[in-house]
Amino acid sequence: MLIPNEPSEKTVRFLAEKFNAQYIIVMESERTYIKLEENYRENIKLKLIQMPRSPGVATMDEMNKKIANNVHYKNYFNGEMNNLDTFEVGLDLKDYKLYTTEIVKIPLSAQPHGAQEELKIFVKQVDPLKIPLQNKIVGVLDPVNVEQLEKYEKEIAEGENANKEEFYGCIITSICRSLIHVKNYDQDNNRLIVNASSPDALKSKYLIVKDLIYEKDTI
Repeated sequence: MLIPNEPSEKTVRFLAEKFNAQYIIVMESERTYIKLEENYRENIKLKLIQMPRSPGVATMDEMNKKIANNVHYKNYFNGEMNNLDTFEVGLDLKDYKLYTTEIVKIPLSAQPHGAQEELKIFVKQVDPLKIPLQNKIVGVLDPVNVEQLEKYEKEIAEGENANKEEFYGCIITSICRSLIHVKNYDQDNNRLIVNASSPDALKSKYLIVKDLIYEKDTI
């Protein structure tokens, strides 16, 4: 498992558990490595590796990171030769579900006595009027069990929240089938206008959005 920058060791442990990681590679951050070593000292299923940064390698600044990301997105949508056209597709949000995830630290005051501080992933439906969607990269999810997911979704909508954790799990463990790029949000018709690599209808109604942005004008 490779994670950029210098995240909290708690975040690394959380992701290692969720993705059942077998290796964690720590580059340069002595503090993160020491704290992880304390946690995984007796874990024979996971190997912790400390790796120095190669001489001459410099940390990429934010502008160059954005440019590099945009190059990868352009290759995804337009091919490595950049000679393929994307297809403009309208998605009626009454037919699609747009979700996002948030990692929340659960304070000790909200947990049973003796418990340790915990990080949890929460899933929430996105209100397109409350977050900027233009230029966002959106993942098209492929849930393992669509019928079960729809059942949980219906129960939550009706106020039965007993299976909310299971619903979160269904979303979080879904495979990302493909990516689409948001051109704009048509508020009057509640439609997302997106660029996609295929003109065909999306194979899933479940979409996930975070902070990934593709700004074509920067490359």
